[in-house]
Amino acid sequence: MADVFRTAAQSRVAAVCGINSVSMQVVAAGTDRPALGEGRLSSGVCGAPIKRVAVDFLREARSIIDREQLKLTLIGCGGICTPSDFQEFLDAGAQVAMTATGMMWDPYLAARFFGWKAQGR
Repeated sequence: MADVFRTAAQSRVAAVCGINSVSMQVVAAGTDRPALGEGRLSSGVCGAPIKRVAVDFLREARSIIDREQLKLTLIGCGGICTPSDFQEFLDAGAQVAMTATGMMWDPYLAARFFGWKAQGR
Protein backbone atom coordinates (compact mmCIF):
# COMPACT_ATOMS: atom_id res chain seq x y z
CA MET A 1 0.00 0.00 0.00
CA ALA A 2 2.90 2.36 0.72
CA ASP A 3 4.16 2.05 -2.86
CA VAL A 4 0.71 2.85 -4.23
CA PHE A 5 0.37 5.88 -1.96
CA ARG A 6 3.86 7.19 -2.82
CA THR A 7 3.13 6.82 -6.54
CA ALA A 8 -0.22 8.57 -6.09
CA ALA A 9 1.36 11.48 -4.24
CA GLN A 10 4.18 11.79 -6.80
CA SER A 11 1.52 11.88 -9.54
CA ARG A 12 -0.24 14.77 -7.77
CA VAL A 13 -3.25 12.72 -6.73
CA ALA A 14 -5.09 14.72 -4.07
CA ALA A 15 -6.78 11.95 -2.09
CA VAL A 16 -7.17 8.24 -1.55
CA CYS A 17 -10.43 6.60 -0.55
CA GLY A 18 -11.00 3.24 1.00
CA ILE A 19 -12.80 0.97 1.09
CA ASN A 20 -16.03 0.40 -0.79
CA SER A 21 -16.85 -3.28 -0.65
CA VAL A 22 -15.11 -6.52 0.19
CA SER A 23 -15.40 -9.80 -1.67
CA MET A 24 -16.70 -12.45 0.73
CA GLN A 25 -18.38 -15.81 0.65
CA VAL A 26 -22.07 -15.25 1.35
CA VAL A 27 -23.98 -18.27 2.71
CA ALA A 28 -27.68 -18.77 3.37
CA ALA A 29 -28.53 -18.34 7.05
CA GLY A 30 -28.10 -21.55 9.03
CA THR A 31 -26.45 -23.39 6.12
CA ASP A 32 -23.18 -23.58 4.28
CA ARG A 33 -24.92 -23.16 0.89
CA PRO A 34 -24.11 -20.11 -1.25
CA ALA A 35 -26.87 -17.55 -0.64
CA LEU A 36 -26.74 -16.25 -4.19
CA GLY A 37 -26.81 -19.63 -5.93
CA GLU A 38 -24.34 -22.40 -6.67
CA GLY A 39 -22.68 -20.42 -9.45
CA ARG A 40 -21.95 -17.47 -7.20
CA LEU A 41 -19.90 -18.46 -4.19
CA SER A 42 -18.85 -14.93 -3.27
CA SER A 43 -20.08 -11.41 -3.70
CA GLY A 44 -19.04 -7.85 -3.03
CA VAL A 45 -20.31 -7.06 0.47
CA CYS A 46 -20.92 -3.53 1.72
CA GLY A 47 -22.40 -1.92 4.82
CA ALA A 48 -21.94 -2.87 8.46
CA PRO A 49 -20.29 -6.29 7.84
CA ILE A 50 -17.18 -4.62 6.39
CA LYS A 51 -16.71 -1.80 8.90
CA ARG A 52 -13.84 -3.49 10.76
CA VAL A 53 -11.92 -4.01 7.49
CA ALA A 54 -12.48 -0.35 6.59
CA VAL A 55 -11.28 0.93 9.98
CA ASP A 56 -8.19 -1.30 9.78
CA PHE A 57 -7.49 0.07 6.28
CA LEU A 58 -7.78 3.65 7.55
CA ARG A 59 -5.39 3.06 10.45
CA GLU A 60 -2.79 1.52 8.16
CA ALA A 61 -3.30 4.19 5.49
CA ARG A 62 -2.98 7.01 8.04
CA SER A 63 0.21 5.47 9.37
CA ILE A 64 1.73 5.29 5.88
CA ILE A 65 0.65 8.81 4.91
CA ASP A 66 2.10 10.26 8.13
CA ARG A 67 5.31 8.20 8.11
CA GLU A 68 6.01 8.99 4.45
CA GLN A 69 4.86 12.62 4.88
CA LEU A 70 2.58 12.32 1.85
CA LYS A 71 0.28 15.15 0.87
CA LEU A 72 -2.78 12.95 0.49
CA THR A 73 -6.24 13.47 1.93
CA LEU A 74 -7.59 10.24 3.40
CA ILE A 75 -11.28 9.52 2.75
CA GLY A 76 -12.97 6.66 4.55
CA CYS A 77 -16.02 4.67 3.56
CA GLY A 78 -17.34 1.17 3.98
CA GLY A 79 -19.60 0.25 6.85
CA ILE A 80 -20.73 3.58 8.26
CA CYS A 81 -24.26 2.91 9.51
CA THR A 82 -24.53 4.88 12.78
CA PRO A 83 -23.47 8.35 13.93
CA SER A 84 -20.69 6.85 16.06
CA ASP A 85 -19.35 5.01 13.00
CA PHE A 86 -18.54 8.38 11.40
CA GLN A 87 -16.50 9.31 14.48
CA GLU A 88 -14.74 5.95 14.51
CA PHE A 89 -13.61 6.54 10.91
CA LEU A 90 -12.39 10.04 11.76
CA ASP A 91 -10.60 8.72 14.85
CA ALA A 92 -8.94 6.05 12.69
CA GLY A 93 -7.37 8.77 10.54
CA ALA A 94 -9.86 9.69 7.85
CA GLN A 95 -10.16 13.39 7.11
CA VAL A 96 -13.49 12.78 5.39
CA ALA A 97 -15.97 9.98 6.11
CA MET A 98 -18.65 8.96 3.61
CA THR A 99 -21.57 6.55 3.62
CA ALA A 100 -23.84 5.15 0.95
CA THR A 101 -25.36 1.93 2.28
CA GLY A 102 -25.96 3.50 5.69
CA MET A 103 -27.83 6.40 4.06
CA MET A 104 -29.99 3.94 2.11
CA TRP A 105 -31.29 2.61 5.44
CA ASP A 106 -31.30 5.98 7.22
CA PRO A 107 -31.44 9.00 4.91
CA TYR A 108 -30.95 11.27 7.95
CA LEU A 109 -27.75 9.54 9.08
CA ALA A 110 -25.44 12.50 8.37
CA ALA A 111 -27.82 14.90 10.11
CA ARG A 112 -27.99 12.53 13.07
CA PHE A 113 -24.18 12.52 13.20
CA PHE A 114 -24.03 16.31 13.41
CA GLY A 115 -26.76 16.28 16.09
CA TRP A 116 -24.80 13.62 17.96
CA LYS A 117 -21.66 15.78 17.75
CA ALA A 118 -23.57 18.88 18.90
CA GLN A 119 -24.48 16.96 22.06
CA GLY A 120 -20.77 16.73 22.85
CA ARG A 121 -20.17 13.16 21.85
